Amino acid sequence: MERLSVFEHILFETLMFGVENAVSSKSLACDFRTSRRRIAKTIHDMCRKGVPIVATRKGRYKGYFLARNRQEMAMYIKPLEAEYKEVMKRIRKLKSLREAEYQAILNEKKEQILKGINNNE
Repeated sequence: MERLSVFEHILFETLMFGVENAVSSKSLACDFRTSRRRIAKTIHDMCRKGVPIVATRKGRYKGYFLARNRQEMAMYIKPLEAEYKEVMKRIRKLKSLREAEYQAILNEKKEQILKGINNNE
């Protein structure tokens, strides 16, 4: 594991093992008097350094926690993999749009906007 910054080390000490001890980014931000964005970025950086932090967004427990074991980590990796697959599908679809299709979508949207403006006058 790479060396943690002082803030990362303090955050690491705050997190507990197990999903039942998950803590939200809102709660962490409040405790550390910082933004949720900073908490998310710090956790992202810590994960890249090898800290086994996982998160859950659904169910009874929501938030960040330290994985107790490989099975617990694997259980929370599955939703990330599913999300990744969906994002990749969207990327492939966007990349596959032909210029004519893209232009048709833009023109249709432009007409809707103009129609809305004219109706408000």
